[in-house]
Amino acid sequence: VASRDGNLYALDPRTKYVFWQRTVGRFGDRISNLEVRADEILLGTVTGEVTAIAASSGKSRWIARLGSSILAAPAASPDGKWVAVATTAGWVYLLSNENGSIAAKFSTENEVVAKPLFAGNLLIVGSTDKYVYGFSQVKQAVELERELSDDIAFDPALDGNAVLFATIDGSVYRLDAGTFEVLWSQPLGQPIATPPAPSAAGIHVGTGTGKVITLDRRTGEVAWEATAGKGAVTGMALSNLRIYASLDTGKIVAIDMETRKVAWDYQSDMSLAAPPLLSEGILYLGGVSGKIQYLEVLE
Repeated sequence: VASRDGNLYALDPRTKYVFWQRTVGRFGDRISNLEVRADEILLGTVTGEVTAIAASSGKSRWIARLGSSILAAPAASPDGKWVAVATTAGWVYLLSNENGSIAAKFSTENEVVAKPLFAGNLLIVGSTDKYVYGFSQVKQAVELERELSDDIAFDPALDGNAVLFATIDGSVYRLDAGTFEVLWSQPLGQPIATPPAPSAAGIHVGTGTGKVITLDRRTGEVAWEATAGKGAVTGMALSNLRIYASLDTGKIVAIDMETRKVAWDYQSDMSLAAPPLLSEGILYLGGVSGKIQYLEVLE
């Protein structure tokens, strides 16, 4: 877990044992979300560094210095050969995962704060200039562009042969991943607070008004919605049966996807700014106070 104290921690939350910690940034700076692949962690910093860190030891295998702040999580290609990194200067870099060297780059017209996405031979990037870009790894050039209704500030999600985007005006888009044809778009009429998350039940989005909205995958129409509570939804964790939604008020809510109702809720004693993490029946909560709480959940 990355903390605002400038450190990255590897820990066993049940025993509270810290395997290692290392400084990856300055105190108070935001560290990007983490990309984890096999035994390696990729992260970016506001000082413009991206690094590949061994999860077992905390040691860096390589560090690349790109010169502009990195807020979006780096993305590793499925084969592990490449790492895509986007910066607030609008530049997108394709790095060799062997040594962190720059293999290619291209620029957008504004900040990129959403995680890049690998889809086949394309590297797909959404920018705060309202555009989605498709960079061909074969041609080493931008091959596709699509303008959406507003800035893209949320991580995209791959859903079969389609890619999902959310814009800050409260709209959700489903694009063909190979052509960028708009399969559907759905304005929700309220602020979106989480990236779109696909499951077998549909496309789930958390809002700034405390709701979890589920869209029909085929049409984009609102299939159902549930009120998680007051405040903004800060993240979701999905299982086969439930949506676990966290709110900035410190509340965590389990929504049953069959009944479409709240199964249970828990009020933490800390504000929750990060999505919950569900692993092996344990729900981990990270708070702004620097504490980690965990709940055992049964389905």
